[in-house]
Amino acid sequence: MFTYLDLQYFKCFEILKLPLRPLTLLAGANGSGKSSVLHALALLHQTMHRRNYSGAIELNGNVVRLGSATDVIDQVRGQGFFTIRLLDAETEYLWKFVPTNSDDSFMIKSIIIDGNDFERQLQSVPIQSLFPKLNAETEKRHEDFMQRIRRLSYLDSQRIGSYAVYPTLNADFTPVFGRRRKHGANVLIFPINKPVMENLSLPNAERFCLKQVEARMNQFFPEFNLELCPIMSSKSIEIGLRSSLNKSRLQPINVGSGMMQVLPIVVSALCTRPRDVILIEYPEMLLHASGQALMGMFLAEVASAGVQVLVETHSDHILNGIRRAVKDGILSAGETRLHFFRPRTTLATDLIPQVESPLMDPNGNIDVWPEGFFDQIDRDMNYFAGWDSC
Repeated sequence: MFTYLDLQYFKCFEILKLPLRPLTLLAGANGSGKSSVLHALALLHQTMHRRNYSGAIELNGNVVRLGSATDVIDQVRGQGFFTIRLLDAETEYLWKFVPTNSDDSFMIKSIIIDGNDFERQLQSVPIQSLFPKLNAETEKRHEDFMQRIRRLSYLDSQRIGSYAVYPTLNADFTPVFGRRRKHGANVLIFPINKPVMENLSLPNAERFCLKQVEARMNQFFPEFNLELCPIMSSKSIEIGLRSSLNKSRLQPINVGSGMMQVLPIVVSALCTRPRDVILIEYPEMLLHASGQALMGMFLAEVASAGVQVLVETHSDHILNGIRRAVKDGILSAGETRLHFFRPRTTLATDLIPQVESPLMDPNGNIDVWPEGFFDQIDRDMNYFAGWDSC
């Protein structure tokens, strides 16, 4: 499990030291840096796929598009480079990236693995999957870490959409959804007969991926039914849906938009294996409040199955779903971490931290509620009661 993510001079952060747990929730105001945390991990994943044998990291690819070097390096105190550091259990991995002549590409300047700096070796040793290619023993020791970065699934806020037909790809691409979820159906059809992890399987359905996806979707949308119809002539898949109100098959555009927001989350979660990593932006999108709370509980269940989940959200219902899961014993309080992000300030006299991390107890209670941390309902009620003029 990734236990820490540290960033230096990356986007809006001069220094960020962020503890991670099986379920990590990122909350806070717009533009405060939550997405940057997910982008850093997605950037490593994208590089493993796009520049597998290169010392370059590509900012704009099939997973994320982050713009140019000036968009990525901290513009306030940046020193012309940025670093990404991951602590995986007790093993440290750190990359230092510097811009190339191309405006949207960076080179690996140095790599530190478990305290050993390989900057000099990079001049003569080829890089494979973000690692210096040294010897078989070293590669084997770090293979699990590399596989988790390679298999990482990033679900941004633009998910599967309402298209009826999706292209298919080689099965090696799964479980990667791709930008705008254009490979979403592909992720599901290849493991269609693959069993879901036992501790994520619902007892009222066969353990195969498609059946478990339908069963989970039924918790959000009663009588949900999914049909995948391969179109061999065009190497694509047609998606058909049925719901409780419509017994005939419908195209995605003709069903509730929330369905097509939830579906890729459920598919991605159920197609994982233990120790995989999922990054999710705004799982509450287009969901009713009760569905948002259920989503929070579902993500806690996924984390309890051994999948590491990082969630960016503005929903207090998602948070409360996670709190309920902790209170119900689905996930322990120690397996969750909450981080509240504030917009960056450049005032030297401002001692308010950019990130604050409230703690949760076994009953789902949170020790501190910083101003702006899911407190808008209370502020509105105080206003209506005449207790607060703000």
